[in-house]
Amino acid sequence: MFRECCWMVEKRGSVGETTFHVCFLMQTPTHLALGRRLLKWFPKLLNDVYLSEEYYGENVLHMSVVAEDPTMVKYLLDQVSLGFKNKVYLKK
Repeated sequence: MFRECCWMVEKRGSVGETTFHVCFLMQTPTHLALGRRLLKWFPKLLNDVYLSEEYYGENVLHMSVVAEDPTMVKYLLDQVSLGFKNKVYLKK
């Protein structure tokens, strides 16, 4: 199955993580601010998931839910919603 990736697969970490994933994994205010900034400039990063067998399919939304960060979960869901709305309007 084809999955669009924003981050080059060859440039990922040992378990298929990106810098974007690491920002949400660390969960410090500085890392989360960097993650938001990366998402602002590269919105397709939301499509990127871990590529290793152990974590395959997990993305930053999963990490925010596990970290019990409702503010970040809402922010990420709003970003997904904005992206969906933009795609719908562009097709008209």
